[in-house]
Parts: sequence; C-alpha cells; structure tokens
Amino acid sequence: MPRERKQRGRRKRKDDDVAQPEPEIDPGPVSSEIQSEHGNEDEFFGFLDENEQAYFREVDEKLAADEFTSSEESGLFVTNVLKEAENKELKLATSPLGSKVLEQLMARSRPEQIKALCAAFAGKFLILVRHRYASHVCEMLLAIMASLVDREMTGELSEAPSYKTTFLSILAEMEPHLLDLAGEHYGSHVARDMLLALDGSLFTFNSAQKRSKRYHGQKKYLWARPNRNVSTPATFKKAAMRIARMIRETDNVQLRVLASAPHSMGFVQAAISLDPSVALPLFEAGSSESGRADFVEAMMRESAGSQIIETAVCSMDDQMLENFAATYLKGRIARFAHNDVSNHILQTWLGRTTDLAAVEAAWAELAPVVADVLDVNHLTVLQAMIESLLRHGAEPLAQNVWLTVCAVRPPKQLLKGEEGQFSIQGAFLLSACLGISQRVHDEIVEMLVEYSPATDLAKSSCSLKLMSAVFQHSSTDIPQCRRLLNKFGTSWSDLARDKDGSFFLDAVRALCIERPQLKLIAQRIAQDLTCNGGEELRADFYGRIVWRNWRLDVYRHRRGEWERDFRSHHPPKTLKPAQPASAVAPLTMHPDRLARQQETQPRQQKRKRAPESAGAARQVAAEVDALFARKR
Repeated sequence: MPRERKQRGRRKRKDDDVAQPEPEIDPGPVSSEIQSEHGNEDEFFGFLDENEQAYFREVDEKLAADEFTSSEESGLFVTNVLKEAENKELKLATSPLGSKVLEQLMARSRPEQIKALCAAFAGKFLILVRHRYASHVCEMLLAIMASLVDREMTGELSEAPSYKTTFLSILAEMEPHLLDLAGEHYGSHVARDMLLALDGSLFTFNSAQKRSKRYHGQKKYLWARPNRNVSTPATFKKAAMRIARMIRETDNVQLRVLASAPHSMGFVQAAISLDPSVALPLFEAGSSESGRADFVEAMMRESAGSQIIETAVCSMDDQMLENFAATYLKGRIARFAHNDVSNHILQTWLGRTTDLAAVEAAWAELAPVVADVLDVNHLTVLQAMIESLLRHGAEPLAQNVWLTVCAVRPPKQLLKGEEGQFSIQGAFLLSACLGISQRVHDEIVEMLVEYSPATDLAKSSCSLKLMSAVFQHSSTDIPQCRRLLNKFGTSWSDLARDKDGSFFLDAVRALCIERPQLKLIAQRIAQDLTCNGGEELRADFYGRIVWRNWRLDVYRHRRGEWERDFRSHHPPKTLKPAQPASAVAPLTMHPDRLARQQETQPRQQKRKRAPESAGAARQVAAEVDALFARKR
C-alpha cells in the first residue's frame, strides 16, 4: 500500500515555521457607543524612542534609589522631568516604563502639577482607563485628586479652577459609559475607585485597600494615602446617588453578569455600599417556591459572589436584614457553618444583627453540630456567635456556648490544634471568650500558666495574639501577670533574637509601663538582656530592635534615667478623688452658732514666720560678729 511522502529534518520544520501565519489577538468586545464617540479604544499615542527610553529609565532608577538630600532637590528634579515629559504624557501613560515613572512622579508632585497632568489627559480618559498600563496611572490619579479635594474642603488649598471642578470634569467624561467600563478587565478598577471617591470611602473600602499595597513607600513623598474617610462636597454625593440609581435601573441580567465576573465584583460591591437597594434585583426570587433567588444561592457558595452578599448584609437596614435571615438563614444555620465559603456570610450576619431572638435561634440550630464545626476548623463561626451574644448582654448563653465547646475540645487543644501547631482561629476564639465571665478568664489564664514549654507561646504569632489579649484585658490582675511572666525565667535573651519573640517582648514592655507594680520584673528582664554586655543581642537583627525599644543603652549607663523614663508614662496618683456633682451637700450651720465657734476656736491660718523686733535683730548680729572675732 503506498504511503504518503513525508519530509523529515530541520529544513522541513523551518519551512513550516516560516509558512505558519501569526495568530491574531482578539481585543475582546468593544462597546460600539464608545468607539463612535471617542474613537477606537486602541488609539495609538506613539512609542518612546531610544533616547527617551534611556532617559526615563535613568529617571526610574533615580526615583527608586531616592537619594535626594532634601525636599527642595527632589521637587526640582520632579519639575525638570515633568518639563521634559511635556506633550508626551499620553505616550508615557501607555508605556510599561513610562506608566511606572508617572506613578512615582505623581507621588512627589505638587498639587498644581497634578492639575496640569489632568489637563493633559482631558478628553482621553475613556481610552486610558481601558488600557493595560494607563489604567493604573488613572487609578492613582483619582486617589490623589480625592485627597486634594479633601484638602480643598478644609481650606488648605484654594486655587482656580478648583480641584472639585477638575474632578467633576473627569467624572463627566466617564459617567455615561461607567457600566461599560465596569465590564472591562482594566477599566473596572477605575470605575470602582470613581464611585468610592465620590462617596469619600476610597481609602477605607476593603477591596480598594488591597490595591494600596502597590503604592509602597509613599509616606515619605508629598502625597501619602490617608487611612480614613475623606470629606467630599455635596455635588459628589449627588453624583454618587445618581450613578447608584442608574445601576439600580439597569437590566437585571447585566447586573448579574457584573456581579458574577471576578474583575467587576468590586464595582458592584462599591455600588451596594453606596445604596443597599442596588442589591434588591439580585435577590428577586423569580419562580422559586421557597422565596429564595437561585442566583443568590449560587453566589453564596462562590468565593467572589459571597463577598458581594457580605457587602449587602453589612449595608442592609434592620428590616432588610431580618427578611434576609428569615429567607436564607433560618433552618440552615448548620449547613452555612459547615460550608467553607458561606460560613463567612453567617459570621457577617452575626456581627451585624441586632435581634437577640434570632441569635438565640441560630445557636439552637448550631449547638447539636458543634463537634462537626470544630472538625472542619470553622472556629471563627463560634467566635462570632460568642461576640454577638456578649454584645447583646446574653452572658449566660455565651457561658453555655463555652461549656459546649469545652465538652468537645478543651482550651489547650483549641489553641494547639490537632496537628500539634498553634491555631490562629483558636487564639481568636479564646480571646473572645475572655469577656464571658471571670471564671472563664481564669481558666484560660491557668491554661497558659500550665503550658510547657513556655517559650513556645512567645515564639508563635498565633499564641502571641492570645497572650497580648490577656495582657490587655481588664480582668487580668497583677498576680496573674507575674505568674505568666515568671514562667519564662532567664530565656528573655533567646526570645529577643526570635522574630515573634521580639514582638512578645514589646508587648511585655507595654504591660510593664501600663502597670507600675511590674517594675521589678521589667528590671529583671533588662538585666537578663544586657548580660555579657549584650553582644549576642546586638549582633542579631531582631535583637537590635529589642535593644532599641527597651532603651538598654540608657539602662546600662544611666539607670536612674531609665527608671524615670519608665515611671514617666504613668499619671500621678490622686489620694483624694474629686467629689462628684451628685454628692450630698454639706449641712449648713446657724450664723449665731458659727460666730460663737469662731470666737472660741483659734484661727487656722497658714503658718508664717513671726516678725522680729529691731533690738532682737541687733542682738543676733552682735553675737555673730563676736563668733567670727574669736575664730580670728
């Protein structure tokens, strides 16, 4: 039978490689409305030539080294670079190297320079936010503009045109296409930050805080990412509500597509935090007989979708929260607590609800399956249950939860775990149990005192959480602190050279400063740390940190100053407390009786030196002169 002729060897493979066409990259779906109004999304702004590449690479190295001697030198360098980058901003923003340089320049730029950069991007924001590299530049630019608007609201900045007007011009360019941007892979993060900036919660929202790690080291720059809600004008609030209404009125299918996509999930979360009614279309039951939406049921078991449900639970009012619990949680607490994903929704609801009866009913469902919950290591569910009961003042029921848990697994096993390693969830659970009662608190402290070896408690970040909680708890008395600290004996120098042990020593120092009765223990620890001159301690990285925090150089050479510094953190004690305003007024005395008493009793005045007469003064002076004459 004839065979097909085949060619072998390197030449054939080379010919095939030459003849094979290059695959075309699909840019993905592009909104026709955006293309018609603002041109193609892949609009080309040009490449950096070789000289520009070399120049901005050198700028990037200098900015990364940050070897400027003063802020004036740094500002002059940024001004010169921005002057060189004039009319090249769009080309830089769409370049891998240029976008990185722009972000570092913006962190060091003055407010007027940020405004000039916004003017250079004007009219092109809708294209830049969809770009792989320029979207990061726009994201940082929105964050800086939000902080500048906050400074303008406080009166720190006043320029024309205002930063509020500049921000609103960016919003006017993006707002008609915000939903389309939310579905984009790169534009969704910028659309989310726009919503949060309008609300003033850009720097405190959970999903946006994860992005703050990109802005490393900016506390030493002119712009630092604040960790608080910033103030926003009324026009921002109106714009945020207008966008939330637009999202609420959008197609239900489109909203569910945005909620199910990983890259657009943050945008939906931000919209729900602005207006909880945005989540109502997601909870529509449709044709379900149980009243539960099938889409929500599926989201509760997905890692991305469950975060949207948690955001909705945190934003609901009491009535909506009660309806949610009655529809989705009632009779299914055990299943939620056992699931790896939906147990977080249960924890969020326990921390949010104000209905004690609902929490009691939830514990009635959870109590029979506590052993199963412990087996799957979902201890945070029990922690949320105890914290919810304590917040409602139901200490007896919280005591019942503690006894049920201890009947299955004692406190030492909760902390240590079945695999012999410390459990962070067990540490958090025991920390929450400290506030149940004094008896439970003493049991946990006694477990720590009896634990051996003691150094394992200080060398683990998990057990360190529990030890710090015990030290800071108001029910921990001085004898218990002494028993816990005396367990470590003379191993303080070894703990100081350990990563987690150094944090434990910082907690011990804070405890000794807060409670002056432990001053002798602090001196004994300092003596142990400085033995043999502290050479081993100062040769170690973590040991040097402990040496500096405990001020051991001062302890060795100026012991009195070290002790005075230790005592200076304590306010002076008042022997007689001030009399409260509600105290009973003293009895008044009749005027005649008061006058007779003043006549019979001596007048109590401040003791003064009695005045000497002129003759007595001359006699004293003569005696002094005679004494000096005899000595001569």
